[in-house]
Amino acid sequence: MPTYIFERDAFIEFVKKHLEEDTVVVVSSDFADSEIKPIDTGTGIGLKDYYVVKNYVSADIFKEPDAEEFDCMFRYMTVFCEKDDLTDDAIKKIRKQ
Repeated sequence: MPTYIFERDAFIEFVKKHLEEDTVVVVSSDFADSEIKPIDTGTGIGLKDYYVVKNYVSADIFKEPDAEEFDCMFRYMTVFCEKDDLTDDAIKKIRKQ
Protein backbone atom coordinates (compact mmCIF):
# COMPACT_ATOMS: atom_id res chain seq x y z
CA MET A 1 0.00 0.00 0.00
CA PRO A 2 2.21 2.82 -1.16
CA THR A 3 1.56 6.35 0.00
CA TYR A 4 2.82 9.09 -2.28
CA ILE A 5 3.35 12.71 -1.26
CA PHE A 6 3.47 15.33 -4.02
CA GLU A 7 3.91 19.05 -4.39
CA ARG A 8 0.94 20.55 -6.25
CA ASP A 9 2.56 20.73 -9.71
CA ALA A 10 4.15 17.29 -9.36
CA PHE A 11 0.71 15.86 -8.51
CA ILE A 12 -0.81 17.42 -11.63
CA GLU A 13 1.98 15.92 -13.76
CA PHE A 14 1.51 12.51 -12.09
CA VAL A 15 -2.18 12.57 -12.95
CA LYS A 16 -1.53 13.70 -16.54
CA LYS A 17 0.91 10.82 -17.11
CA HIS A 18 -1.63 8.24 -15.97
CA LEU A 19 -4.64 9.42 -17.97
CA GLU A 20 -5.52 8.33 -21.48
CA GLU A 21 -7.01 10.93 -23.84
CA ASP A 22 -10.57 9.63 -23.38
CA THR A 23 -10.34 9.08 -19.61
CA VAL A 24 -12.77 10.88 -17.33
CA VAL A 25 -12.24 11.21 -13.59
CA VAL A 26 -14.90 10.28 -11.03
CA VAL A 27 -14.49 12.17 -7.75
CA SER A 28 -16.44 11.27 -4.63
CA SER A 29 -16.29 13.02 -1.29
CA ASP A 30 -18.57 10.46 0.39
CA PHE A 31 -16.52 8.97 3.22
CA ALA A 32 -17.48 7.20 6.42
CA ASP A 33 -15.88 5.23 9.22
CA SER A 34 -12.35 6.68 9.27
CA GLU A 35 -10.10 5.01 11.83
CA ILE A 36 -6.42 4.30 12.41
CA LYS A 37 -5.44 0.61 12.51
CA PRO A 38 -2.11 -1.21 12.74
CA ILE A 39 -1.79 -3.28 9.54
CA ASP A 40 0.89 -5.66 8.28
CA THR A 41 0.95 -5.23 4.50
CA GLY A 42 3.29 -8.16 3.95
CA THR A 43 6.22 -5.97 2.90
CA GLY A 44 8.44 -7.13 5.74
CA ILE A 45 8.09 -3.89 7.70
CA GLY A 46 5.68 -5.41 10.20
CA LEU A 47 2.77 -3.55 11.73
CA LYS A 48 2.35 0.08 10.72
CA ASP A 49 -0.53 2.47 11.45
CA TYR A 50 -2.82 3.22 8.48
CA TYR A 51 -5.97 5.26 8.06
CA VAL A 52 -8.70 2.81 7.10
CA VAL A 53 -11.46 4.70 5.31
CA LYS A 54 -14.70 3.53 3.79
CA ASN A 55 -15.31 5.49 0.58
CA TYR A 56 -18.54 5.56 -1.43
CA VAL A 57 -18.77 6.02 -5.22
CA SER A 58 -22.22 6.03 -6.79
CA ALA A 59 -22.60 2.83 -8.87
CA ASP A 60 -25.45 4.21 -10.97
CA ILE A 61 -23.08 6.39 -13.01
CA PHE A 62 -21.75 3.24 -14.72
CA LYS A 63 -23.66 1.50 -17.53
CA GLU A 64 -23.05 -1.93 -16.04
CA PRO A 65 -21.96 -1.68 -12.40
CA ASP A 66 -19.61 -4.54 -11.54
CA ALA A 67 -17.65 -4.72 -8.29
CA GLU A 68 -14.89 -6.88 -9.81
CA GLU A 69 -14.42 -4.52 -12.76
CA PHE A 70 -14.44 -1.50 -10.44
CA ASP A 71 -11.77 -3.18 -8.32
CA CYS A 72 -9.50 -3.29 -11.40
CA MET A 73 -9.89 0.42 -12.23
CA PHE A 74 -7.06 2.89 -11.61
CA ARG A 75 -8.01 4.40 -8.22
CA TYR A 76 -6.34 6.58 -5.64
CA MET A 77 -7.70 8.26 -2.56
CA THR A 78 -6.48 11.85 -2.51
CA VAL A 79 -6.07 13.86 0.68
CA PHE A 80 -5.39 17.59 0.46
CA CYS A 81 -3.49 18.97 3.45
CA GLU A 82 -1.07 21.70 4.43
CA LYS A 83 2.65 20.92 4.45
CA ASP A 84 2.67 21.94 8.14
CA ASP A 85 0.40 18.96 8.88
CA LEU A 86 3.12 16.48 7.84
CA THR A 87 5.98 14.98 9.83
CA ASP A 88 9.55 15.97 9.00
CA ASP A 89 10.10 12.50 7.51
CA ALA A 90 7.04 12.87 5.26
CA ILE A 91 8.19 16.32 4.11
CA LYS A 92 11.51 14.78 3.00
CA LYS A 93 9.55 12.32 0.81
CA ILE A 94 7.59 14.98 -1.09
CA ARG A 95 7.90 14.38 -4.83
CA LYS A 96 8.80 17.55 -6.67
CA GLN A 97 8.31 18.30 -10.33
